[in-house]
Amino acid sequence: MLAFVLFYLVILLQTLCALRQGLSLACSLFAIIAVVERKKILFIFWVLLGLSFHFTTLIILPLYYVYGLKVTVKSTILLVAGIYD
Repeated sequence: MLAFVLFYLVILLQTLCALRQGLSLACSLFAIIAVVERKKILFIFWVLLGLSFHFTTLIILPLYYVYGLKVTVKSTILLVAGIYD
């Protein structure tokens, strides 16, 4: 009985956590494809599906609005200065 409990606590839970993270990552990658193709509804669908597995999918939520911005040296300096302020 103790062996079963240890197996469940150590092996099975780690495997399930890795599976959840992998599914969330897959949904995030499909959401990035939707951003490149500018399909907002599909992007929201993939983000919500990824959120049902793991909350780290929230990281890509602002990606839809940041994707088309031009990056210049001035904007990069202002962004870095704002982060470290």
